[in-house]
Amino acid sequence: MSDKDASLTQSLLREFLDYNTETGDFYWKVNRTNIKAGTPAGTTTANGYLVIRLFRKLYLAHRLAWLYMHDDPMPRMLDHKNGNKRDNRINNLRPANKVTNGQNRHAAQANNKSSGLLGVAWLSHVNKFTAYINSNGTRTYLGLFADKHEAHAAYLTAKRKLHQGCTI
Repeated sequence: MSDKDASLTQSLLREFLDYNTETGDFYWKVNRTNIKAGTPAGTTTANGYLVIRLFRKLYLAHRLAWLYMHDDPMPRMLDHKNGNKRDNRINNLRPANKVTNGQNRHAAQANNKSSGLLGVAWLSHVNKFTAYINSNGTRTYLGLFADKHEAHAAYLTAKRKLHQGCTI
């Protein structure tokens, strides 16, 4: 548990929220100002995570799910196995380090406008797509491809071999 989460306990959390392990959703157990018991809890942030306000603090819902189910020290980082930041089912969460979390990326970053695919970029000077992968501080060139989907397939094959945290 981070310092920010340190004051929240499993028993206190369970007094105010119910957690559905099959859906990963939280529901208020108690009436609050303008919110009735049974109402879904939380709101989505600009970066796609669900947050819930408790005691004037915002908590990431996936961290609350972990605390709800595990009354032991909170891992420093949790990874959504399927890459969906809103999927807070307990079986979709795992303790991870920064490397494993990064290796489990499922989609290209928003600034990848040339292909929209993870590990693939358009090279205009050769009119082809290139695929590459980073692992252990080394960038590996995977080739040039006429089709972006072929380049992406090459990337995924390499990702499954090189990225221990990959769940694709």
